[in-house]
Amino acid sequence: MACVQAGGPGAADALEALLARYHRPLQQYLDRLLGDPEAAADLVQETFLKMIGALPRYQPRARFSTWLYTIAHRLALDFLRRRRREQRTSSLDDPARAGFEPASPERPVAEIALDRVTRDDIRAVLSRLSPEHRAVILLHYFEGFSYKEIAQTVGCTVGTVGSRLHYALRAVRRELDLGETA
Repeated sequence: MACVQAGGPGAADALEALLARYHRPLQQYLDRLLGDPEAAADLVQETFLKMIGALPRYQPRARFSTWLYTIAHRLALDFLRRRRREQRTSSLDDPARAGFEPASPERPVAEIALDRVTRDDIRAVLSRLSPEHRAVILLHYFEGFSYKEIAQTVGCTVGTVGSRLHYALRAVRRELDLGETA
């Protein structure tokens, strides 16, 4: 990290390593959070640009990934606010982005269809959650962040993370008709 901050001889290599390590996970997180792959790609680029600009002020109080996801999360929330103002009735669930996975001898068509329905159901349920609830689910279950890391990323207390996760999971269970187990 010191190399990148100082702009020294290894700065380009260090920056390339950061891009290689975090580009795809950030893209996936933002795509799930926003429901818009093009906007997610734009925000990943903006995240890295902001990260480069902020590196001289970076203080390693938390893991680097937590700091980077905080930048991405804040950009995503700003994007969602702008989009909400521009289109009060837009939906986060875009059926046009559903991919097609061809059948193969190893995976029968029925199994692929079942996977597709499950992914679509989960995507639709997540898209109906508030950004705050969606973020804690994505960061905890998809990115593997601890409650403390989530709290640092989204700017709330650890207790609030637990509460948001509890209510988000309850809403997901209810919508998927899995019953109340919590």
